[in-house]
This record gives sequence, C-alpha cells and structure tokens, in this order.
Amino acid sequence: DNPTCEDPDNVCLITNEGSLILCLGICDPILQDCGLREGCYLVDGATITCGPDASGAGGAYGDPCEFDNVCDPGLYCAPAESVPNCATVGCCSEWCDSTNGMGAAQCMGSADGQNCVPFFETGNAPPGYEHVGLCMIPN
Repeated sequence: DNPTCEDPDNVCLITNEGSLILCLGICDPILQDCGLREGCYLVDGATITCGPDASGAGGAYGDPCEFDNVCDPGLYCAPAESVPNCATVGCCSEWCDSTNGMGAAQCMGSADGQNCVPFFETGNAPPGYEHVGLCMIPN
C-alpha cells in the first residue's frame, strides 16, 4: 500500500499501472555515476535513475531513439525538434551542466542552435539536481 525502498540512495518507482514496483539507484546524469553497463537515464519524465544501457551499437549523439536507455550513457532521448537534423520521433542528445558557465559549448549541436537548458524549472529542482541541463534547441 505504501511502497518504500530500504536504501536511501534508491527511489521507489511504481510502473505498469501499479503492477511493477522497483527500487532504482538515483544518480547524477552529468557524472554518470552508475554501475558497469548502466547509464543515468530519465525514467518517467522527471525521475533520473540508474538503468541498463540498451544502446548496443547505436545510441550516439543524433542517433534515432524512442527511449532514453537506447542512447549511450551521458545522452538522453530528446524530441526531434530539439536535435539538429533529427528526422524521427526523437534523437540522442547530451545532458549538460547548466550552472558551469559553458552553456552551448557543451552541446554537439551548438552550431545549429542547441544550447544547455536547465532541466528543472527554477526553484523546482530536487536538492543536488540544480545543475542538470539538457542540450536542445530552445523553443
């Protein structure tokens, strides 16, 4: 009725309409501080956890994607309009540090309009995630 994780470094994720409850490790997508063959991925649009790297031979910047873990660790599955020359539903793009002052220089698509945009709205970032940003073409 009230699922929790014993390990404070895990987050409780309830998926599949409540039929699957998982404890997943929290991580920093900039540091990619997960285990071997794992990446730090966006799970439900707001939760960032360690998960299996399912990218295989693909998953590089600009590669097509439908899910975050098909992108290489350090990348996320961005909407097509956020990645230059992306002709599918989504393409892999970088996480970036929105507080380090480097801005667009962290983004492979900077020459085509990508910039480092804060992931969370100002004041809404969970503690320790204030620096997390996404390389994308701003709206």
